[in-house]
Amino acid sequence: RWFEYVLAAVVIAVPIATLTVQRSLSSLTEDQIHEQAHKLGSNILVLPSETELADFYGFLYGTPAMPDSYSQKLGTSSLRQQIGFIQSRLYANVDLQQVPLIVVGQESTVQGRTRPPPPPGAAYLGETALNRLGLEKDDKLEINDQEWTVAGLIRRPPDGLDIALYASLET
Repeated sequence: RWFEYVLAAVVIAVPIATLTVQRSLSSLTEDQIHEQAHKLGSNILVLPSETELADFYGFLYGTPAMPDSYSQKLGTSSLRQQIGFIQSRLYANVDLQQVPLIVVGQESTVQGRTRPPPPPGAAYLGETALNRLGLEKDDKLEINDQEWTVAGLIRRPPDGLDIALYASLET
């Protein structure tokens, strides 16, 4: 009779253990998928509808811009929980001393920023841009009749834009 009791216990315990392990793995996998989706979602790029993606990724920025009402639209969309993490940027192509550069204006009030934005009238430069222009920290440069100060060097610039000059969006 003891054999029947042990066999019944095993028959009951094995499916319960199997279901418990399966549920644990399922939960773990679900958490990993959620985390990965969150990471991938943090790199969503929202561009004006007139922008050609090939031009954008070829660093050819034209005149298209987002209407000011987009921040309100995004605030009422399904992205409203992540709205504090959205970073507004303006891109422009400029030639400075016969050197083609990209100016990137970044919003200064973004959560999770790794470096503080430069003060008004100042800019960080990617290493290639700094070398091509022959500039150093605190040097002055002029863009569109506006004087800028080199605030420093960015060794690993966002989006690989090593030929960019980064300023606050307000500037």
